[in-house]
Amino acid sequence: DEVAKYTSSHSLYAPLQSAIAQGLLQNNKKKIEILSGITSVNYSSAEHYTEALYELGRTYLQTQNNSLAKTTFKRLINDAPDNRFYYKALLELGMMASNEKNFSEAKDYYKKVVEQSPVKEEQQTALNALENIYQAENKPEEFLAYAADKDVTGETEEEKERFIFNSAEQIYLSEKYEAAASALEKFMERFPESKNMERAIYY
Repeated sequence: DEVAKYTSSHSLYAPLQSAIAQGLLQNNKKKIEILSGITSVNYSSAEHYTEALYELGRTYLQTQNNSLAKTTFKRLINDAPDNRFYYKALLELGMMASNEKNFSEAKDYYKKVVEQSPVKEEQQTALNALENIYQAENKPEEFLAYAADKDVTGETEEEKERFIFNSAEQIYLSEKYEAAASALEKFMERFPESKNMERAIYY
């Protein structure tokens, strides 16, 4: 068949590119057929295997087959021979869990990315998603505590200042005044020259 014709036990590059081309042609059925063929365990040691598995999960997601997308991403994080797309799969699983309002599960996925991913952009994506979840739960003070504990509030002092003030402000706006007062006092002690000092005092 077409999959076997262009596939070797060493590299899945050719069929992967063929699948991607089918996707560009809006032929997702064919794309899934090719990707399903090359992501069997028979090819797990081949180059581009985890990329093909990730692409298959993404295609299921794009075609609203969330169940198979979740199964595929879980295969990638649990059974894949390497971790090249591990954190990308965690981000996808976190997004699906969040969309399903399963915030506890989503937070677990995102925290793994924040705490373990070596890629700054992936960490920031997960951190932003975590902030949105804590806001949805009306628990901004827990988000600030988590971010401060893991020291992921920013690389430069300017980034840290902006992050901590914005988080403290969100706590105030959520009308959790005792927690807001504590967060704002800590902010004022740490950044006494901040341009946001007047707003912090006002809050």
